[in-house]
Amino acid sequence: MKKLSIITFLTLSFINFSQDSIVKKTNTETIKKITDDMKGCSCVLLFFDPHFEKGKDKLAEEVKEFNDFEFRILDSIFFAEKKEIQTYCFYAMCRKYRDQITEAHFNALDKKQSIIICSGANTEVVKLDEMSQYLYKNSVKRLEKINNPEALKLRNEVEELMYDGIKSYNSIKEKLNLANFLEPNNPILLEVKARVIMDYELDVDSAFIYLNNSIKYSQDQISIERRYHNLGVCYMDIGDISNACKSWVKGGEDSKQYIVEHCKEKLDTVIHENIDDKLVLNLKLEKDTVSITHPHNPTYMESCNSSLLIKNISHPDIEIKDNLLTYGVEGTSVNLYLEAISENGEKFIFFNDEISTSTNENKNFNLKAGAQKDESIDITSLHHFPYAGKYRVRIVFQPSNGVKGLSNKYYSNWVDLVIIKKYQIFDEY
Repeated sequence: MKKLSIITFLTLSFINFSQDSIVKKTNTETIKKITDDMKGCSCVLLFFDPHFEKGKDKLAEEVKEFNDFEFRILDSIFFAEKKEIQTYCFYAMCRKYRDQITEAHFNALDKKQSIIICSGANTEVVKLDEMSQYLYKNSVKRLEKINNPEALKLRNEVEELMYDGIKSYNSIKEKLNLANFLEPNNPILLEVKARVIMDYELDVDSAFIYLNNSIKYSQDQISIERRYHNLGVCYMDIGDISNACKSWVKGGEDSKQYIVEHCKEKLDTVIHENIDDKLVLNLKLEKDTVSITHPHNPTYMESCNSSLLIKNISHPDIEIKDNLLTYGVEGTSVNLYLEAISENGEKFIFFNDEISTSTNENKNFNLKAGAQKDESIDITSLHHFPYAGKYRVRIVFQPSNGVKGLSNKYYSNWVDLVIIKKYQIFDEY
């Protein structure tokens, strides 16, 4: 796992701090057992997730109980136990009692120590100095909290119910609506609302309204940057790389690596035209209406099969390697890619992380003047449309390593494509 993934994980974990005020009654014997168990743990578990399999390195139940300790107990363990479980204490205090963290806690850490971080099924060795500075910065500089006790209690109950999936949705919705009524415009609650709407109602448009409102009502700069960063991640998840990059520009330090990785080149939003008529591309769709069955999972979109006729009118001979054209997204080294214009006339930029590649070993195909080639393309196999609406789409044929003799890009005719919502609720929810 890259360093980037750990920072991302921390970012997403800390965007909603737990303010759980319900403290389990503990005694000395219980505390001793839990701390002794943790001393034998070789990996620091960043957060409790009941879906994790309990194992000797993760000790999920012990970490859950540890995170339920009140500040007084955590504080005493932190200074008494020194290096052995200080990291757990520091993490738990940052997560729950961020306004009580002091420089004394930060300075007491052995920041040169290397620790193993548990994150899902992965592990990563990091310097404690790196993680502790991040947690400390995100604790003391964030001013937000849920002030209404009943709203806080409801939010905590919602977080627990979300582990149960779609079967608890009605209860989740009821509790979250009441929490938002008790404390309107609270950015923490608005963000939870956005997450619920996106995951359970599969309503991308409404979810992004709530996400943007959570930014609008944020109370400190750290929160604003974290939410812009997470907004970009959400755009990336639904395949909208253009808006993802716009969000990451405002996402602070944590977004820089995302910009380097995914926004290297300036996005080309220009609608180009054919430079000449030496090649003609004719695109036909088998159907002009396609359903989104899951707005933020590209594998759950109906197929949109089409045929593309490439006819060489008077161009010098074109050689197509392995008798097969590769199909992908703009900005990659494929032969064919899709362009789409939304109803408002803007070019939609598709996420360009994966491309199709050819493994065909047939002989090369020569497209001489007067010859033509038919190509079958599934328009939505690599191009996910997360938003419903009317689009104009066309195929672009471009020079690449797989094509010789082609020096310019050529564009097919535009065809209309209607994207509709036909959301399904899947078992994983």
